[in-house]
Amino acid sequence: MAVDPKLRDQIGKLQPIGSLAPQRIEELMSACSVETPASGTTLFREGETDGRAVYVLSGTVQLSGKGADYSVTGGTADATYAIADMQPREVTAVAGAGTRVLRVPNDLLDSMINRTHLAQAEAEGEAARGKDKPKAGGLFGKLGGLFGGKKQKVDPAVGDWKGLVQQADVFKAVPPENLEGLLDSMEPMPVKAGDVLITQGDEGDYYYFIVKGTAVVSRQAEGEASAVPIAEIGAGTGFGEDALISNAKRNATVTMKTEGTLVRLSKEHFTEHLKAPILRWLSRAEAQKEISEGAKWLDVRQAIEFERARLPDAICIPLHELRSRASELDKSKLYICYCQNGRLSSTAAFLLRQLGIRSAVLRGGIRHLKGA
Repeated sequence: MAVDPKLRDQIGKLQPIGSLAPQRIEELMSACSVETPASGTTLFREGETDGRAVYVLSGTVQLSGKGADYSVTGGTADATYAIADMQPREVTAVAGAGTRVLRVPNDLLDSMINRTHLAQAEAEGEAARGKDKPKAGGLFGKLGGLFGGKKQKVDPAVGDWKGLVQQADVFKAVPPENLEGLLDSMEPMPVKAGDVLITQGDEGDYYYFIVKGTAVVSRQAEGEASAVPIAEIGAGTGFGEDALISNAKRNATVTMKTEGTLVRLSKEHFTEHLKAPILRWLSRAEAQKEISEGAKWLDVRQAIEFERARLPDAICIPLHELRSRASELDKSKLYICYCQNGRLSSTAAFLLRQLGIRSAVLRGGIRHLKGA
């Protein structure tokens, strides 16, 4: 979509689009459509699932259904957000005279927002460790604390890699009946210096654990010509789980600095033996029952999204702040994590389990939560 600078600036002020880097906004805009519908045109109907976020750029849109009857006018605070952004739609939207709207694919927007949150979470992990010596952390090896604060002591010549892997905190929450199958599914792989294990921007396919050797984590920032090293990780460290948990793309590149030995777990086996047993997914009814029995809603979106719409009595800790603020949570409580679509919240719940905090995930996020 060819966009004039004035429209680009207007789109950059919409939420949560405005939280993206300029390059990502340009990429998103190429998949969007700007429409000028005739007065009386139905933009979407109650009960439809169209997979699009609709923003009012100018004019007025009337929304009605299920006792609701209100309007949103371009240029107002309400127009900063997508209108009636629930799937299936809970209301019908009809354009008024002079209306101009932007349609944004939800899947693409969600993917970009997820990548932004995950990168922020990793940066938070890096900052929390200080600036002394680069170590694995954030979403690499620790996901902001995922593998605890201690690096395993490893004999470089270790042959019993299964015993070593079981020491990692990430596996401590795995039920014993799943652990044997998980270890049997891991594949040993010798590596050489210079071998690229994962590449920024690629789809996640494996989780890796270093038995012997050292690797360098590097990331190419938005607008930069090349990647820069951000951490070194060694024996006793795992990485690559973030893309498998949230179904996001790799947010950094990992390259072997030395020769060594790794073991890897395919996405299929990671989900079957690790992700599925650890993550507890709840329907709305199941979540409400837990809430009535003392559980708490935990919103892991950005604060600006939380302020706009949230579940009753929810608390907000954005994913990238979760490690540093985990002490605010009561370990005697169950926290039901939610976001817009369930992707960020699954990452958050996985992290909380590794920190010893009971957690669950609201299936589908609040976008699919009727009546929220």
